Amino acid sequence: MLLSLLMLVGCSLDYKDEINPAVSDEDATGKLTVNVCVSGTFASDDALTEAELSVSEYDLLVFDDATGQLQYKETGVVPSKKEAVSGTSDYLLDIKEIELPNTGKKKVFVIANRNSSLEIPELVTCLEDEGGCTLLNEFRDGVVQTLAAAPSSPLVMVGETSVSTSNGTALSVTLARTVAKISVINKDASAIVLNSILVKGAASSVAPLAESGAPVKSDGIEYSPIKPSSSDPCAVFYVLPTVANQMTVTAEGTVNGEAFVAETVVNTDVYADYGCRLEYSVSGAKVKSAFTPAFDVEIIPAISVSGHWLSGTSEITLPYMAEPVYGFTFDVNLEEGSPAAIVFQNEESDWYDVEMLESGKVRVRALKENAGSERESSFTIASGGNTFKMNVIQQGIADITTVSFCGIEWMDRNVGATLRANMAGSSDIRSYGYLFQWGRNVPFPVEGTVETVAGQMTPAEAMASDKFIVYNEGTQDWNSQGVEGTHEAYWDEVTSNPCPSGYRLPTYSELETILPYRLNALIYASGRQGRKVTKANGETYYYVGVGTGSIKEYQPTGAIRGIMNQGTEDAYHLRWQLNNEGGIMQSDANNGDVNYIAGGKNIVRISYIDGDSSSDFPKGEHMALANEFWNTHTPEQEIYFPCPGRRDATGAIVESGEAGFYWSRSMYKGNKTTEAYASGLFYFRPAGKFMLMVAPAIGTADVYTATEAYGYRNQAFPIRCVKDKQ
Repeated sequence: MLLSLLMLVGCSLDYKDEINPAVSDEDATGKLTVNVCVSGTFASDDALTEAELSVSEYDLLVFDDATGQLQYKETGVVPSKKEAVSGTSDYLLDIKEIELPNTGKKKVFVIANRNSSLEIPELVTCLEDEGGCTLLNEFRDGVVQTLAAAPSSPLVMVGETSVSTSNGTALSVTLARTVAKISVINKDASAIVLNSILVKGAASSVAPLAESGAPVKSDGIEYSPIKPSSSDPCAVFYVLPTVANQMTVTAEGTVNGEAFVAETVVNTDVYADYGCRLEYSVSGAKVKSAFTPAFDVEIIPAISVSGHWLSGTSEITLPYMAEPVYGFTFDVNLEEGSPAAIVFQNEESDWYDVEMLESGKVRVRALKENAGSERESSFTIASGGNTFKMNVIQQGIADITTVSFCGIEWMDRNVGATLRANMAGSSDIRSYGYLFQWGRNVPFPVEGTVETVAGQMTPAEAMASDKFIVYNEGTQDWNSQGVEGTHEAYWDEVTSNPCPSGYRLPTYSELETILPYRLNALIYASGRQGRKVTKANGETYYYVGVGTGSIKEYQPTGAIRGIMNQGTEDAYHLRWQLNNEGGIMQSDANNGDVNYIAGGKNIVRISYIDGDSSSDFPKGEHMALANEFWNTHTPEQEIYFPCPGRRDATGAIVESGEAGFYWSRSMYKGNKTTEAYASGLFYFRPAGKFMLMVAPAIGTADVYTATEAYGYRNQAFPIRCVKDKQ
């Protein structure tokens, strides 16, 4: 029972690399992508400190389920990151790509913050020359934690999960704490003074991974007295899982100046990673105590906040750039009957603004760009004598990193996003960034309504306006002056670059290096396609690609595999995967009853592997060879693109979370219609054989009719910048 309570939900979906993965082969090399996460709360308690979240290092172990043998170990790993996981309270700590001697069902374990209180059997893999390797059952029973006194943070954590095949599978292991947290609450601090708290009969030793349920191994222990601070009526202590009626808590102090001793028998089981409340109050002239698991008590704080723009329970993060018009809004939740809240801002911080809106909402806006490192401030929400402190962080350009892909250094996020674009965060709205109309560096939010202005403007007028320009006639182009300057650098000719210093928009030719070849209707279906391609810069190369075909039923992942510059020493492999969460299957009667996925949230994951002149998927064997290649090779580079949707020519948000549309810097040279102008752009959506599409511009011979409207400059799309090489 304890084990089932200990293991929490994984921090992200388990994505498969292909719609139809190869049949499991116990003799084949296995591959796993392991997302290591930490639970953002004690299971029944939202009050969590940074120390209780802290992971200094961890061990990663993989056992073969059939033989029980340890096949992989990596110990003392220092986490590389800590970022919030979309839709949960959890945090992603690390992503590990590992290889195993075979595929098949595996048991994956992670142990964090191992210290002298944790005993672990000798870890020997079946690949080492040290005799017999560690077996699963011996490991489970041999991991024993002892507790001679209240543990100090960081707390020992464990996590485990099973995977049915290690054939290129991605999975998540979420760490949970091995101790329970007891919060001591003095409800009548004006009368009661707590001098010390003594815990007797707490469990001294448990086996947190044992299938028998982490039983108590020996008699209880006696803690040294815990002394709450005189300035803080609350105290916290930790215990190992303990059965009912075994533990007692004795408090000593004074009530209205008179000494008292109160003994509390804990008559409920105490579980690992759960929070409990030990409350003291005055009844008559005596001190009364009550011990309750936190999940049995509905605690409604006087003030709390909620909303998807929050980066913590009391924190909001702003991007490096200024956007003083729309900002980020969250809800303020007040205890029933409380008066309306007000906000007190730190007057020394002039780089942001915070204001209380009607209907219990607070809006925070970044007033200045931050060219340096991350900076922090705070403001206070007050209501009816209660206060709630909110931290506000603005990221800095100096902290933004790049992702190297296909010889180009891409910014690690969209312009205006506060989360990096990766598997864990790309479906989170905070990874979407802002939306921009072509040729303007005026940011628009990815949700809600925007102020609009009708008609066309000159570039100077457009730069001076913060409104969305609506113009639906003819070219659907906000620019009354038409095309200016060269196609290759048109964005810079019209206005300043929306990218921060040191970055710029990618050219259309640079986008071509990561996109599948566009064939006629811009679709890519099943079968092998090989084409001689002339790029926008006039260079010619050969392309061979294999799609996964039309889908019959819902699949969370679809893929296309391609070989760029095929037949040359410059050849390289690309795989385009679209990962969908929460979509449903539909059929389009107007398009041959093609099945497609509608709705949900999508992420595009592009993987790179170097090739050579022999790289090919010959016709007739293309599907099997493409599957085999990507099942037996680990990507050398990867890049992710969120799907923020777009604002159409009216300024309305459409396809949010479903499709991605990204501007390039330059006009596409192949325009056939002189009265219609658009930037090069690409987009993707989860629709069977329409899974990935690329639209170069309005009026080109290669543009599928359904994509015509997507190139108009009245549309607003996100931007992903690249490092300027100049």
